[in-house]
This record gives sequence, C-alpha cells and structure tokens, in this order.
Amino acid sequence: MDKIFIKDLEIFPRIGATRLERATPQRITVDITIEADLSEASRSDSLQDTIDYNTITRLVRETAAEGEYCLIERLAGAVADTLLELDRVRSLVVSVRKHQVREALYYGVAVEKCHE
Repeated sequence: MDKIFIKDLEIFPRIGATRLERATPQRITVDITIEADLSEASRSDSLQDTIDYNTITRLVRETAAEGEYCLIERLAGAVADTLLELDRVRSLVVSVRKHQVREALYYGVAVEKCHE
C-alpha cells in the first residue's frame, strides 16, 4: 500500500487537563501517515488523483482550532476521524506530541484508524 506522510506539523490548540492549562494555546506537533492507493497519481501526475497535502494540513489545523481538548488522545482521534473522511484514505496513523512538559522532551500518543 502506498503512503502519504507529513512530519512535525505544528499546531497550537487549547489543550490540557485543567482549565488554566487550556487558557493559552500550546505547541503540539503532529505526524500523519495515510495509506492510500496512489497508483493513478503516479501515472497521471495530476493532483486530482492523489490526496492534496495542503488539504490535509488545513483540516488538521481546523480540527485543532475547533474547540478545547483535555487530552491529546481526543485531539488525535478527532484529527484521525476528520482525515478518514477524505477520498482515497484507506487507513491512517495520527501521532500527537505535547512539548510543554517538564519530565520529558514530549509526551505523545498515536491513533490508528481504518475504514471498516
């Protein structure tokens, strides 16, 4: 299966377990790997035969800006659900990393979803 990936996409959602933590947008980085059949695009060289990376980026940013999230698990799930609606997406993995932590470089989760 072919893959499209985006690494280290920065977004700034209001996220955190407490109201105080959610009061200010926080830096989050996202990795996305989408499995799709890209054989037609590899022959046609046409944007219409693939999944536009700008569309993916826009949808991730819109999903992050839609509201507040208590957990990075919820943000990752919301992003995955949104991207799973795109044509040609068969399955995907969305990894979310929260950087504003003291004990480590970042905390993270990965959510994997596919069409049933």
